[in-house]
Amino acid sequence: MTETSRVSQLFDKANLSFFKEHRILPLEPGPPVRIGVVGLPDAEVLSFLRVFYQSPVECVPLDPSVVDEGLERAARALISGDTGVDLGMDPEELSKMAQEVAEERSDIDVTVQAPVIRMVNSLLADALGRRASDIHFDPGEDDVTARFRVDGILHPVRTYSRSLHPAVVSRIKVMARLDIAEKLLPQDGRINLRNVGRQIDVRVSVVPAAHGERVVLRLLDRGTLLSLAELGLTEPQRVKLDEMLRRTNGILLLTGPTGSGKSTTMYSFLQMLNHPGTNIITLEDPVEYKLDGISQIEVKPRIGFTFASGLRSILRQDPDTISVGEIRDGETADLAVHAALTGHRVLSTLHTNDSVGAVARLMDLGVQPFLIGSSLVGVVAQRLVRKLCVCAATGLPTEAFFAVFPEARGKVKEVREAKGCEACLNSGYRGRSGVFEILAISPTLQNEIARGFDESRFRQILSQEGFKPLRVHALEKIASGETSVEEILKIL
Repeated sequence: MTETSRVSQLFDKANLSFFKEHRILPLEPGPPVRIGVVGLPDAEVLSFLRVFYQSPVECVPLDPSVVDEGLERAARALISGDTGVDLGMDPEELSKMAQEVAEERSDIDVTVQAPVIRMVNSLLADALGRRASDIHFDPGEDDVTARFRVDGILHPVRTYSRSLHPAVVSRIKVMARLDIAEKLLPQDGRINLRNVGRQIDVRVSVVPAAHGERVVLRLLDRGTLLSLAELGLTEPQRVKLDEMLRRTNGILLLTGPTGSGKSTTMYSFLQMLNHPGTNIITLEDPVEYKLDGISQIEVKPRIGFTFASGLRSILRQDPDTISVGEIRDGETADLAVHAALTGHRVLSTLHTNDSVGAVARLMDLGVQPFLIGSSLVGVVAQRLVRKLCVCAATGLPTEAFFAVFPEARGKVKEVREAKGCEACLNSGYRGRSGVFEILAISPTLQNEIARGFDESRFRQILSQEGFKPLRVHALEKIASGETSVEEILKIL
């Protein structure tokens, strides 16, 4: 803040009584206009202020004596005509107050006395304790259900009166610096939390629904970023993947449906490649985890800043490694291929069912086969399965199991089955692991792609080269007792 607040910029004689009535002290002209408040103003008051200033408004909680004294100074200044008088809030003091407000907003303190604040903080702390990835606030006709997503499954944890919901939503909006008066349009924001020494980023999504605003909080714990060894890869898979990542140019693609863990794997790749001697730039939608030493850029399609336009720009930033959140169109695919051919390592994701389908998908997007063959280093296809809790029971494989995995007959003697206990919320599972297939593009496969890509011929060559499809890794996880047959059948 570089200037003090001036009466002439913030007050109008006719509206002084309004500020006194609502105990609001304008502090900075903005935008956004910053106002000191004793309690959070209601929606109508904030709406009036936005119209009055023709600007967004940001609230700073102040001691009542500070607000009253500032309003008296303003009144005296307006009466005397000395509208250049300072209201007594110097930039250093205001900056200190803003920092205190930010700190209050970022700590999960369940001892706070205000009921709504205490409830929201309690839910956040409980969600982190249960390893939840998301919190859902679902308003119904009479009440609101709070649910946690743990290991991909939603669990109802609390129900409260619908009459309390507007206050809960307003509290979350204040924490995320959203417009608490806007109830008709969707809003997105972010909250930074601290919990037991950990930095937690929370992505906030608010959308209007039939019975009130629906809120989803995505909890992103920087401490949960995984190394390659923790993803669930086998040792041969890690060796093969490490070889592909050490290539200084070419494209490495991650494939799989939504929710298959591609983003987590991508961040693991970036962590492995991140060191002071390399320039890594990412294009993401949105940025989920912030990584030190990596330039992360968030695309904004609504204003025309897409993956394609962003990729064109960052190629002039002398990158060694480029990560593109997703290849969605022909222009992005073409730019990514040419970046790989001009000496850059390119990492990206693609929506296909398996690794082989990535080649066909690139051709569908208009990339010439000979360019794909020259630039593609490898493809990693993945799925997520829940890991069995320690409470799991041991059982015998059924005929239905052997019908799906005939190759397991005579090899798999027993399987583990979900049971359920308090530690796993009676689900029988605790944590998740990846199931992978890794396609490394050999010179033979490069030639096959360049000749036009016949999928049946391509798969025949893969079989000769010892390629292991997704089902092979899936069977290994069943045989080791890491997961259940039911979980594997979901992904196959």
